[in-house]
Amino acid sequence: MSATYKQAGVDIEAGELFAQMIAKEVEANWPGVQIGGFADGGRIPSEATTFKAGADGVGTKIDLARRLDGFLHVVGYDAVAMTAVDLYMDGTRPAAFYDYLVVDHLEPEKHMQLIWGMIAGCKDAMCYLAGGETAEHPGVGLPKGYIDIGGFCVGFPSPRLQLDPKRNIKPGMWLWGWPSGGLGSNGYSLARRVLKLRDDRPSRIRERLERSHPSVGRLADALLTPTAIHIQNIEDARQAGVQFIGHAHITGGGLLGNVPRILPSNCVASIGLGSWRMPPIFGLILSQSKTSISLEEMEKTFNLGVQVVSVTDAGVTVPRCTQIGFIRERRQVDPQVEFRGKFEW
Repeated sequence: MSATYKQAGVDIEAGELFAQMIAKEVEANWPGVQIGGFADGGRIPSEATTFKAGADGVGTKIDLARRLDGFLHVVGYDAVAMTAVDLYMDGTRPAAFYDYLVVDHLEPEKHMQLIWGMIAGCKDAMCYLAGGETAEHPGVGLPKGYIDIGGFCVGFPSPRLQLDPKRNIKPGMWLWGWPSGGLGSNGYSLARRVLKLRDDRPSRIRERLERSHPSVGRLADALLTPTAIHIQNIEDARQAGVQFIGHAHITGGGLLGNVPRILPSNCVASIGLGSWRMPPIFGLILSQSKTSISLEEMEKTFNLGVQVVSVTDAGVTVPRCTQIGFIRERRQVDPQVEFRGKFEW
C-alpha cells in the first residue's frame, strides 16, 4: 500500500476544516472580510504614504497554556497584543493581523480557541484578522500537544498619532502607568524555573499550576492572564483632550529596557516604586525563589505591573491611569531610569 500524507502525520482534511472554521468566524466578526486565498489584504487609508509592520511571539507562556484546558485563547490574544501595541506606540494605527501557528497534530475544535483569542485581541487593538498559516510538524521530535504561535501586524502611520518623544520629552513632565494585570508575555522562562514549571513530568507541572496560593489564588489563573491591550483606553484619553508626548510598551527588558527607547539623552525617568498596585504574582515569584532572585533582576525581566508608560506635561490628568513618576534632568553618569522608594509586597 502506498504511503499517504495523513499516515505521515499531516491531516489535509483537518486543515481544510480548520480554515473553513476560521473563515466563518472572521466573516461573522468583520462582515465582508474574506480569507482563504493565496494572499489576503485590505484597503489602504487615503492619507497613508507608508506602512509599518511588526512580528512577535508569546514566548514560553504558551507551554503553560497548552497544559490546561481553557487557556489557549489567552495566548491567541497575546499574539495580537505583542505586535499591534508595538505599532501603536510608534504612531501607527494597526490595520491587519496575521498568525503563524505550528502544532504537532492539528485538532480544529481545540485550536479554534487560539483563533477566538486572536479575534478578541484584534477587536481590542482596532484591527482585523486578515489571514495566516497553520502548519503540522509531525516526526520532528515535538512533544505531544505542542503549540507555538507567531504574530504579524501591519499598520499605517497616522498623523494624529505621530509623536516625537526623543525631541519633545523634557524635564518636569509626568510619567503614567497603564496596568498590566500580570506578566504579559515576557519573563516566563524565569518564572517557570522559579515556580518549578519546567523540566519535570507533565503531571507534576499540571498539579503545580492547579495549586492555590494565599496571595494569588490558583497559580494557573495568575500566570495565564492576557497581555493588556490599552489602545482603546489611550485613544479614549486622547480624544478627550489628553495630549501625550510619548508611549513605551513594557515588554522584554521591563521598565529598565523599554522606557529609555523614548527618552532624549538628557532625561531620566524617575519612577516611584509603590505608586501603583503590583500584581501579587510578582511577589510570589520573588518569595518562591530558592536562588534568591534580586529585585534588580526582576526589574530588568518583568513589567512589574505596568504594561505601557505614557508621558504628558505636568498637571495633566489621564483617566484610568496612575501617575508613576516624572522626568528629571540627567547628569552624565546617571542611568536613564531610576527607581525611588520600594514596593509593598
